[in-house]
Amino acid sequence: MWQIWTQYPKAFLWSLLLHLTLAAVMFFGIDWLVRSQELGAFENMVQAQMTVTPDIERRIEELRATAAGPQPTATESEPPPPPTPEPPQSERTADANREAAMAQAAERARQRQAELERQAELERQQQAELERQQQAEMERQRQAELERQREAEAEARRRAEDEVRRKVAEEAARRAAEEARRRAEQEARRQA
Repeated sequence: MWQIWTQYPKAFLWSLLLHLTLAAVMFFGIDWLVRSQELGAFENMVQAQMTVTPDIERRIEELRATAAGPQPTATESEPPPPPTPEPPQSERTADANREAAMAQAAERARQRQAELERQAELERQQQAELERQQQAEMERQRQAELERQREAEAEARRRAEDEVRRKVAEEAARRAAEEARRRAEQEARRQA
């Protein structure tokens, strides 16, 4: 073993690790021979049983009679079928309990469905209200933007008109000054 350890240390360590893993698996009780088991919650499964009532038996006999052709009538020597015994009281109460439990489960499912529908409707209404508020806010912003644009346009028109008035006034002042200068020159020429 020492020679293996010195010549092939990695192989020896891998072999030792593999053996230790197998020993641990066997020690902790993993059963290699266990077949796959059915998994699931079967303890709550409803065991349905159908009890044969006289009405059902009569229908079965009618179906057999129509399938097999004409049968001898009851007046012939064939005795009537024996009446079927009613199921014991415990089976009837178990059936009634199962039916009641199924009815309660169906009612709870219906109530859950109604509650989910009510919540979905409430969420739709809240979403619609939120959308209306967003649209109203967008409309207010659009109106405010239009108002700002109108004010800016009015301010621009006012400034343009002021600029035109200023230029007209400057032009008039310039012409008046030039006219006065020209008159002064003519007056100076006339006096000279």
